[in-house]
Amino acid sequence: MTRRAGARRSRARAGDQEQLAFHGGRGGRAGGYAINATASVKTTANLGYLFSDWSGDATGTDNPLSVLMNADTDDDGDGLSDADEINTQGTNPKRADSDGDGLSDPDELQIHHTNPIVADTDNDGLRDGAEINTYLTLPKVADTDGDGFLDGYEVLTGHLPLIAADKPALVAEVLTAIEFTFTAAIGKTYRIEGSFDLATWETVEDGIAGNGSVIQRFYTTRDMPKRYFRVGAW
Repeated sequence: MTRRAGARRSRARAGDQEQLAFHGGRGGRAGGYAINATASVKTTANLGYLFSDWSGDATGTDNPLSVLMNADTDDDGDGLSDADEINTQGTNPKRADSDGDGLSDPDELQIHHTNPIVADTDNDGLRDGAEINTYLTLPKVADTDGDGFLDGYEVLTGHLPLIAADKPALVAEVLTAIEFTFTAAIGKTYRIEGSFDLATWETVEDGIAGNGSVIQRFYTTRDMPKRYFRVGAW
């Protein structure tokens, strides 16, 4: 086992810039120190700054500092070794919160048992961190209160995802749709394209097999004051 040179958690406080220099005999594989080897770490403050002290894996004010290389590195300081993150968990060793959901990787793995590389473990529309820290919902249950609606949808519509009685009302809407029909010969393949300005066209549906009769499609006009369609055979 080796401990890599340049562990970020052993750093000098020197304003917002710092320089680390590692010295000492290297052993084991290239780029690492053999287990229980000692490395000498020296920092040089940038112009206008003074060295204060070490923080992270090392403490004190010695400069240079002797560091015993007796454990794997933890570049992001999240409590998981880089080797464990890369080889076992599949998390990012340079980000304490790999999926950016507001929970650290070890908290997800050891406390909440959520997925540290998926921001929304239960796919309910709320990030795991928001469920635990803000809404107090269950990050592994998409419908915490069992009222039939996803936690994220309840929050989006102004309802309480922890109270089953407070749920979205049954709402029915009648919207205007475009009915688009065309005759389609057997042996032909058709593509429907749409446009908002008659200048730029995008594929709406492709690979439509002709049926020797009429093909019918309906398209919504929600939030679309104008929409045009055309069909071609290929």
